Amino acid sequence: NLVDPWFIRRRGGIRMPKWIKWCLRISIVLLAVGIVLSAIGFWINKGKGFNIYWKDYRFVYDKDESAISELDFTELDAFEEINVDIDSADVEFKQGDDYGISYRVEGDAPTYSVENGVLTVNKSQDSIAVVNFNFNFISQERSNIITIYYPAGEDVSFTSINLTNHFGDINVTGDFEADNLDIVNDSGDVYLTGLSGAMIVELNFGDLTIEDSTFESLDIDNQSGDCTMDNVEIAGNTSISNEFGNSEASNCSFNEITANMECGDLDFINCVYSANVNIEESFGDVSVEGECTTDSFGFDLDASFGDISVQGNSIDQSSYSENSDADIVFTVSNESGDTSVEIA
Repeated sequence: NLVDPWFIRRRGGIRMPKWIKWCLRISIVLLAVGIVLSAIGFWINKGKGFNIYWKDYRFVYDKDESAISELDFTELDAFEEINVDIDSADVEFKQGDDYGISYRVEGDAPTYSVENGVLTVNKSQDSIAVVNFNFNFISQERSNIITIYYPAGEDVSFTSINLTNHFGDINVTGDFEADNLDIVNDSGDVYLTGLSGAMIVELNFGDLTIEDSTFESLDIDNQSGDCTMDNVEIAGNTSISNEFGNSEASNCSFNEITANMECGDLDFINCVYSANVNIEESFGDVSVEGECTTDSFGFDLDASFGDISVQGNSIDQSSYSENSDADIVFTVSNESGDTSVEIA
Protein backbone atom coordinates (compact mmCIF):
# COMPACT_ATOMS: atom_id res chain seq x y z
CA ASN A 1 0.00 0.00 0.00
CA LEU A 2 1.17 3.53 -0.78
CA VAL A 3 0.81 6.25 1.86
CA ASP A 4 0.93 10.00 1.02
CA PRO A 5 0.65 13.00 3.41
CA TRP A 6 -3.08 13.56 2.84
CA PHE A 7 -4.84 10.43 1.73
CA ILE A 8 -4.52 6.75 2.44
CA ARG A 9 -5.04 4.77 -0.73
CA ARG A 10 -7.02 1.58 -0.28
CA ARG A 11 -8.17 -1.05 -2.69
CA GLY A 12 -11.27 0.26 -4.37
CA GLY A 13 -10.93 3.94 -3.37
CA ILE A 14 -9.27 6.66 -1.29
CA ARG A 15 -9.95 7.17 2.43
CA MET A 16 -9.15 10.45 4.24
CA PRO A 17 -7.30 10.19 7.57
CA LYS A 18 -9.43 10.58 10.68
CA TRP A 19 -7.81 13.87 11.73
CA ILE A 20 -8.88 15.54 8.48
CA LYS A 21 -12.44 14.28 8.97
CA TRP A 22 -12.52 15.71 12.49
CA CYS A 23 -11.20 19.07 11.28
CA LEU A 24 -13.93 19.22 8.64
CA ARG A 25 -16.61 18.31 11.17
CA ILE A 26 -15.45 20.96 13.65
CA SER A 27 -15.32 23.59 10.89
CA ILE A 28 -18.86 22.78 9.80
CA VAL A 29 -20.14 22.95 13.39
CA LEU A 30 -18.44 26.32 14.01
CA LEU A 31 -19.83 27.70 10.76
CA ALA A 32 -23.33 26.57 11.69
CA VAL A 33 -23.04 28.12 15.16
CA GLY A 34 -21.90 31.41 13.63
CA ILE A 35 -24.84 31.48 11.23
CA VAL A 36 -27.33 30.72 14.03
CA LEU A 37 -25.91 33.40 16.34
CA SER A 38 -25.92 35.96 13.54
CA ALA A 39 -29.56 35.15 12.76
CA ILE A 40 -30.51 35.48 16.45
CA GLY A 41 -28.70 38.82 16.75
CA PHE A 42 -30.33 40.09 13.57
CA TRP A 43 -33.80 39.09 14.82
CA ILE A 44 -33.35 40.50 18.35
CA ASN A 45 -31.96 43.84 17.15
CA LYS A 46 -34.27 44.11 14.13
CA GLY A 47 -31.36 44.35 11.72
CA LYS A 48 -29.40 46.90 13.73
CA GLY A 49 -25.95 46.32 15.11
CA PHE A 50 -24.70 46.32 18.68
CA ASN A 51 -21.43 46.71 20.57
CA ILE A 52 -19.91 45.02 23.58
CA TYR A 53 -17.78 47.52 25.53
CA TRP A 54 -15.31 47.20 28.38
CA LYS A 55 -16.22 50.13 30.60
CA ASP A 56 -15.87 50.76 34.34
CA TYR A 57 -14.21 47.36 34.79
CA ARG A 58 -17.10 45.41 33.30
CA PHE A 59 -18.57 44.44 29.92
CA VAL A 60 -21.44 46.62 28.70
CA TYR A 61 -23.94 45.69 26.00
CA ASP A 62 -24.97 48.66 23.89
CA LYS A 63 -27.21 48.85 20.83
CA ASP A 64 -25.97 50.93 17.91
CA GLU A 65 -28.65 53.60 18.17
CA SER A 66 -27.73 54.43 21.76
CA ALA A 67 -23.97 54.22 21.02
CA ILE A 68 -24.14 57.08 18.51
CA SER A 69 -23.99 60.74 19.51
CA GLU A 70 -25.16 63.09 16.77
CA LEU A 71 -25.36 66.85 16.29
CA ASP A 72 -26.54 68.57 13.12
CA PHE A 73 -24.87 71.77 11.97
CA THR A 74 -24.83 74.22 14.86
CA GLU A 75 -23.78 77.80 14.31
CA LEU A 76 -20.98 79.13 16.50
CA ASP A 77 -19.56 82.54 17.30
CA ALA A 78 -16.66 83.52 15.08
CA PHE A 79 -13.30 82.13 16.20
CA GLU A 80 -9.72 82.93 15.30
CA GLU A 81 -7.98 80.09 17.11
CA ILE A 82 -8.77 76.36 17.07
CA ASN A 83 -7.71 73.75 19.65
CA VAL A 84 -8.87 70.19 19.02
CA ASP A 85 -7.93 67.08 21.00
CA ILE A 86 -9.71 63.88 19.96
CA ASP A 87 -9.15 60.32 21.16
CA SER A 88 -10.98 58.48 18.40
CA ALA A 89 -12.84 60.07 15.47
CA ASP A 90 -12.21 61.53 12.04
CA VAL A 91 -11.86 65.31 11.92
CA GLU A 92 -12.57 67.50 8.91
CA PHE A 93 -12.68 71.20 8.11
CA LYS A 94 -15.27 72.42 5.62
CA GLN A 95 -16.45 75.64 4.09
CA GLY A 96 -20.01 76.52 5.03
CA ASP A 97 -22.41 79.42 5.40
CA ASP A 98 -21.00 80.37 8.79
CA TYR A 99 -18.77 79.23 11.64
CA GLY A 100 -20.14 76.02 13.10
CA ILE A 101 -19.74 72.40 14.12
CA SER A 102 -21.47 69.06 13.56
CA TYR A 103 -20.68 65.51 14.55
CA ARG A 104 -21.79 61.92 14.41
CA VAL A 105 -19.58 59.86 16.68
CA GLU A 106 -19.53 56.57 18.51
CA GLY A 107 -19.78 56.71 22.28
CA ASP A 108 -19.86 59.93 24.29
CA ALA A 109 -20.44 63.26 22.54
CA PRO A 110 -17.50 65.64 22.20
CA THR A 111 -17.46 68.87 24.19
CA TYR A 112 -17.05 72.18 22.41
CA SER A 113 -17.03 75.87 23.26
CA VAL A 114 -16.04 79.25 21.86
CA GLU A 115 -14.54 81.66 24.36
CA ASN A 116 -12.62 84.82 23.56
CA GLY A 117 -12.40 83.79 19.91
CA VAL A 118 -10.98 80.34 20.70
CA LEU A 119 -12.81 77.19 19.56
CA THR A 120 -12.04 74.22 21.80
CA VAL A 121 -13.19 70.69 20.92
CA ASN A 122 -12.40 67.66 23.07
CA LYS A 123 -13.45 64.04 22.98
CA SER A 124 -12.09 61.38 25.31
CA GLN A 125 -12.87 57.70 24.97
CA ASP A 126 -13.36 56.11 28.38
CA SER A 127 -14.58 52.80 26.97
CA ILE A 128 -13.13 50.26 24.58
CA ALA A 129 -15.31 48.52 21.98
CA VAL A 130 -14.24 44.90 22.22
CA VAL A 131 -16.77 43.38 19.83
CA ASN A 132 -18.92 45.04 17.18
CA PHE A 133 -21.77 43.28 15.35
CA ASN A 134 -23.20 45.19 12.39
CA PHE A 135 -26.05 43.71 10.35
CA ASN A 136 -26.55 46.73 8.09
CA PHE A 137 -24.90 45.41 4.94
CA ILE A 138 -26.52 47.88 2.54
CA SER A 139 -26.16 51.33 4.09
CA GLN A 140 -22.96 52.04 5.99
CA GLU A 141 -23.35 55.64 7.11
CA ARG A 142 -20.15 57.23 8.30
CA SER A 143 -20.63 57.37 12.06
CA ASN A 144 -17.44 58.65 13.63
CA ILE A 145 -16.65 62.14 12.34
CA ILE A 146 -16.44 65.69 13.68
CA THR A 147 -16.79 68.56 11.20
CA ILE A 148 -15.71 72.14 11.82
CA TYR A 149 -17.11 74.81 9.49
CA TYR A 150 -15.83 78.22 8.49
CA PRO A 151 -17.59 80.71 6.16
CA ALA A 152 -16.96 80.40 2.44
CA GLY A 153 -16.38 83.39 0.20
CA GLU A 154 -14.63 85.42 2.88
CA ASP A 155 -10.99 86.17 3.69
CA VAL A 156 -10.79 83.77 6.62
CA SER A 157 -7.65 83.72 8.73
CA PHE A 158 -6.71 82.05 12.00
CA THR A 159 -3.95 82.92 14.42
CA SER A 160 -3.30 79.23 15.16
CA ILE A 161 -4.74 75.77 14.61
CA ASN A 162 -3.69 73.01 17.03
CA LEU A 163 -5.17 69.66 16.09
CA THR A 164 -4.39 66.40 17.91
CA ASN A 165 -6.04 63.14 16.94
CA HIS A 166 -5.07 59.85 18.52
CA PHE A 167 -7.02 57.53 16.25
CA GLY A 168 -8.73 58.74 13.06
CA ASP A 169 -8.22 60.61 9.81
CA ILE A 170 -7.77 64.37 9.44
CA ASN A 171 -9.09 66.21 6.39
CA VAL A 172 -8.53 69.97 6.14
CA THR A 173 -9.70 71.50 2.87
CA GLY A 174 -10.58 74.97 1.77
CA ASP A 175 -8.94 78.32 1.35
CA PHE A 176 -7.80 80.07 4.51
CA GLU A 177 -4.67 81.41 6.18
CA ALA A 178 -3.27 80.46 9.56
CA ASP A 179 -0.23 81.94 11.21
CA ASN A 180 0.60 78.56 12.73
CA LEU A 181 -0.78 75.11 11.94
CA ASP A 182 0.25 72.25 14.22
CA ILE A 183 -1.21 68.82 13.45
CA VAL A 184 -0.45 65.64 15.42
CA ASN A 185 -2.00 62.31 14.42
CA ASP A 186 -1.07 59.10 16.20
CA SER A 187 -2.88 56.70 13.87
CA GLY A 188 -4.66 57.80 10.71
CA ASP A 189 -4.22 59.57 7.40
CA VAL A 190 -3.90 63.34 6.98
CA TYR A 191 -5.08 65.24 3.89
CA LEU A 192 -4.41 68.98 3.58
CA THR A 193 -5.22 71.31 0.68
CA GLY A 194 -5.64 75.03 0.05
CA LEU A 195 -3.75 76.14 3.17
CA SER A 196 -1.15 78.77 3.98
CA GLY A 197 0.97 79.61 7.01
CA ALA A 198 3.69 77.90 9.04
CA MET A 199 2.93 74.18 9.07
CA ILE A 200 4.06 71.40 11.45
CA VAL A 201 2.76 67.86 10.89
CA GLU A 202 3.57 64.85 13.08
CA LEU A 203 2.30 61.35 12.31
CA ASN A 204 3.08 58.10 14.06
CA PHE A 205 1.23 55.81 11.70
CA GLY A 206 -0.52 57.04 8.54
CA ASP A 207 -0.14 58.64 5.14
CA LEU A 208 0.19 62.39 4.56
CA THR A 209 -1.05 64.23 1.46
CA ILE A 210 -0.60 67.98 0.92
CA GLU A 211 -1.87 69.76 -2.21
CA ASP A 212 -2.27 73.30 -3.57
CA SER A 213 -0.87 75.09 -0.53
CA THR A 214 1.59 77.89 0.27
CA PHE A 215 3.58 77.74 3.48
CA GLU A 216 6.03 80.03 5.19
CA SER A 217 7.77 76.90 6.50
CA LEU A 218 7.03 73.17 6.54
CA ASP A 219 8.09 70.57 9.10
CA ILE A 220 7.04 66.95 8.52
CA ASP A 221 7.79 64.09 10.92
CA ASN A 222 6.30 60.73 9.93
CA GLN A 223 7.18 57.55 11.79
CA SER A 224 5.45 55.13 9.43
CA GLY A 225 3.61 56.07 6.25
CA ASP A 226 3.94 57.72 2.86
CA CYS A 227 4.24 61.48 2.34
CA THR A 228 2.97 63.05 -0.89
CA MET A 229 3.04 66.72 -1.90
CA ASP A 230 1.79 68.31 -5.12
CA ASN A 231 1.77 71.98 -6.13
CA VAL A 232 3.08 73.19 -2.78
CA GLU A 233 5.20 76.33 -2.35
CA ILE A 234 7.39 76.82 0.72
CA ALA A 235 9.01 80.22 1.18
CA GLY A 236 11.16 79.23 4.15
CA ASN A 237 12.81 76.03 5.32
CA THR A 238 11.43 72.56 4.65
CA SER A 239 12.20 69.62 6.92
CA ILE A 240 11.09 66.08 6.06
CA SER A 241 11.70 63.13 8.36
CA ASN A 242 10.28 59.73 7.42
CA GLU A 243 11.36 56.58 9.21
CA PHE A 244 9.37 54.01 7.26
CA GLY A 245 7.63 55.01 4.03
CA ASN A 246 8.08 56.72 0.69
CA SER A 247 8.14 60.50 0.21
CA GLU A 248 7.28 62.27 -3.03
CA ALA A 249 7.02 65.93 -4.02
CA SER A 250 5.91 67.03 -7.48
CA ASN A 251 5.50 70.51 -8.96
CA CYS A 252 6.69 72.09 -5.73
CA SER A 253 8.81 75.15 -5.02
CA PHE A 254 11.38 74.89 -2.24
CA ASN A 255 13.77 77.12 -0.39
CA GLU A 256 16.26 75.20 1.75
CA ILE A 257 15.40 71.50 2.19
CA THR A 258 16.54 68.97 4.78
CA ALA A 259 15.28 65.41 4.34
CA ASN A 260 16.08 62.41 6.52
CA MET A 261 14.83 59.07 5.23
CA GLU A 262 15.33 55.82 7.14
CA CYS A 263 13.60 53.25 4.95
CA GLY A 264 11.79 54.33 1.79
CA ASP A 265 12.27 56.07 -1.54
CA LEU A 266 12.49 59.85 -1.94
CA ASP A 267 11.38 61.50 -5.19
CA PHE A 268 11.38 65.21 -6.06
CA ILE A 269 9.76 65.57 -9.48
CA ASN A 270 9.64 68.76 -11.56
CA CYS A 271 10.38 71.00 -8.59
CA VAL A 272 12.03 74.43 -8.30
CA TYR A 273 14.94 74.90 -5.89
CA SER A 274 16.19 78.27 -4.61
CA ALA A 275 18.53 77.10 -1.82
CA ASN A 276 20.57 74.09 -0.69
CA VAL A 277 19.13 70.58 -0.73
CA ASN A 278 20.41 68.19 1.97
CA ILE A 279 19.26 64.56 1.91
CA GLU A 280 20.23 61.63 4.12
CA GLU A 281 18.95 58.21 3.09
CA SER A 282 19.55 54.96 4.96
CA PHE A 283 17.75 52.45 2.75
CA GLY A 284 16.01 53.49 -0.47
CA ASP A 285 16.43 55.25 -3.79
CA VAL A 286 16.74 59.02 -4.14
CA SER A 287 15.67 60.92 -7.27
CA VAL A 288 15.85 64.73 -7.53
CA GLU A 289 14.62 66.46 -10.68
CA GLY A 290 13.69 70.01 -11.65
CA GLU A 291 15.36 73.37 -12.03
CA CYS A 292 17.30 75.92 -9.98
CA THR A 293 16.60 79.61 -9.67
CA THR A 294 20.29 80.26 -10.42
CA ASP A 295 22.90 78.85 -12.79
CA SER A 296 25.32 78.45 -9.87
CA PHE A 297 24.59 74.97 -8.55
CA GLY A 298 26.68 71.92 -7.72
CA PHE A 299 26.62 68.38 -6.38
CA ASP A 300 28.06 66.50 -3.44
CA LEU A 301 26.83 62.92 -3.68
CA ASP A 302 27.75 59.76 -1.83
CA ALA A 303 26.28 56.27 -2.30
CA SER A 304 27.83 53.52 -0.19
CA PHE A 305 25.84 50.71 -1.82
CA GLY A 306 24.13 51.90 -4.99
CA ASP A 307 24.55 53.65 -8.32
CA ILE A 308 24.92 57.40 -8.94
CA SER A 309 23.51 59.26 -11.93
CA VAL A 310 24.13 62.99 -12.53
CA GLN A 311 22.41 64.92 -15.32
CA GLY A 312 21.51 61.62 -16.98
CA ASN A 313 25.07 60.26 -16.91
CA SER A 314 26.07 57.23 -14.84
CA ILE A 315 28.97 57.72 -12.44
CA ASP A 316 31.25 54.69 -12.00
CA GLN A 317 32.23 55.52 -8.43
CA SER A 318 30.62 55.64 -5.00
CA SER A 319 30.95 59.43 -4.61
CA TYR A 320 30.76 62.48 -6.86
CA SER A 321 31.49 66.16 -6.26
CA GLU A 322 31.14 69.11 -8.64
CA ASN A 323 30.93 72.86 -7.91
CA SER A 324 30.56 72.17 -4.18
CA ASP A 325 31.05 75.89 -3.44
CA ALA A 326 28.16 76.99 -5.69
CA ASP A 327 25.17 79.05 -4.51
CA ILE A 328 22.98 75.95 -4.45
CA VAL A 329 24.45 72.54 -3.61
CA PHE A 330 22.60 69.23 -3.82
CA THR A 331 24.02 67.06 -1.06
CA VAL A 332 22.92 63.43 -0.87
CA SER A 333 24.27 60.74 1.44
CA ASN A 334 22.77 57.37 0.60
CA GLU A 335 23.85 54.30 2.57
CA SER A 336 21.96 51.73 0.48
CA GLY A 337 20.16 52.66 -2.73
CA ASP A 338 20.52 54.43 -6.06
CA THR A 339 20.89 58.20 -6.34
CA SER A 340 19.84 60.25 -9.37
CA VAL A 341 20.03 64.05 -9.71
CA GLU A 342 19.00 65.90 -12.87
CA ILE A 343 18.77 69.71 -12.67
CA ALA A 344 18.12 72.16 -15.51
